[in-house]
Amino acid sequence: MNTKVALRKEAVRLYWQAGLSKAEISRQLKKSRRWVVRWLARYDHEQGEKSLEDHSSAPKHRKEVYPARIKNMALKSRKARKGIKKPHLTYISI
Repeated sequence: MNTKVALRKEAVRLYWQAGLSKAEISRQLKKSRRWVVRWLARYDHEQGEKSLEDHSSAPKHRKEVYPARIKNMALKSRKARKGIKKPHLTYISI
């Protein structure tokens, strides 16, 4: 078992074909029970091995888009700070 997908496939096989419990599979594969539960839940018979591949955890859609005014303010602020070499060391002279 040198790939992640092969290990996940083995967990599914042990559950559906060998009839082992989730706890037994986790002990045999030296993975947590939570890991076994996750991959058994993600497995789809129709997609087969493809359903056991890594999925992106990045959001599919952004919930909120900032108004152009706010976006421009942030960009302007970044440009202004870019010229300062160490902004956190800038002191006010007395």
